[in-house]
Amino acid sequence: MKGILQAFFLLSLSGVFSFAAFVFHPAAPKLKLENDELSLAQVQSLGTITWIDARTEDEFLSSHLEESLLLNEDDWETHFATFIEQWNPDTSIVVYCSSSACLRSQEVASRLREELGIEEVFVLKGGWQTLLKAGLVPDQL
Repeated sequence: MKGILQAFFLLSLSGVFSFAAFVFHPAAPKLKLENDELSLAQVQSLGTITWIDARTEDEFLSSHLEESLLLNEDDWETHFATFIEQWNPDTSIVVYCSSSACLRSQEVASRLREELGIEEVFVLKGGWQTLLKAGLVPDQL
């Protein structure tokens, strides 16, 4: 019986430490979305916007919001220079990806905030699906 209690104690202790490592590790995945998500109506009230498409290059080439710029984690170095050349610092940035389940837009928005110190970076709630439903983009080819 003593051996079972010791095993249970060790398993419990390792579970606590594993959970703590998961939550406090610097590379731990986010458990919730940030408070930077805006609905399309909220985005439209921002004024002038720089749109960032965080989907894959193939998805972007297939169809995208006309004035959007491609910038994603996969090809950051390739597309970042284009973003810097075309970005107007007086605009708000809105990032979108495939859907509300897609976290690419959160990653790009976070990286823009961290690397460039840009505060006006938001994520379009629902992403590409929201733009499709609103009729702002054609369906992908």
